[in-house]
Amino acid sequence: MFYTIQRLLAPNTLLKDNFNAQTSTFAQKGIPVVAEIFTPDYMGNSNFEYGALRETLTHFSAMAAQGEIEARTLHVPAQHRHSVIKDTKRKGQKTERTILTEDFRAVKDVHVLAPRDLIGDLEAFLNLAAQGHPRTEEFTGFREALFTPEIRKMEKKGADIFADRFKGWLDLESASFFLRDRDMFEKLSLASGITPEA
Repeated sequence: MFYTIQRLLAPNTLLKDNFNAQTSTFAQKGIPVVAEIFTPDYMGNSNFEYGALRETLTHFSAMAAQGEIEARTLHVPAQHRHSVIKDTKRKGQKTERTILTEDFRAVKDVHVLAPRDLIGDLEAFLNLAAQGHPRTEEFTGFREALFTPEIRKMEKKGADIFADRFKGWLDLESASFFLRDRDMFEKLSLASGITPEA
């Protein structure tokens, strides 16, 4: 469990604009409703192919219909060490390398939609993942995505940080979502027939 984790991106803009809280539900549109909520990232691994995502989403929507899915926001203590390497080359001299390292510590909100009996296990996993210790099938970018604003500030960039595109994740084994995007969380909750907590 919490090993085969699908990265989730923001949905296609046109489909995102089509989301309607009253009609965009699993009950009315089935699995295709997720296209209005998120886009799965390409994982480059056969364990994420051959209908694995569709099977998990079908299981998730069935559990949601039976009231087995809980929607809540967890406060995850996060820590991240970020290094920036700067090389300065001066004519006729050796290249001078500077490594700037900064630690970030904070508590981050992570929105989850998961089977009620797995919330505690998911919270323990997220605490480890925020410290950078998860062992997963493929790179999740979870810790890096949580710290995008701090990394951007440290690097003094307005440009995108690679992990910023990861808005959420779905564990294919347990059908557990964990999201850093509140809008995605609310839409997925509504599509599942669950009123998200304030």
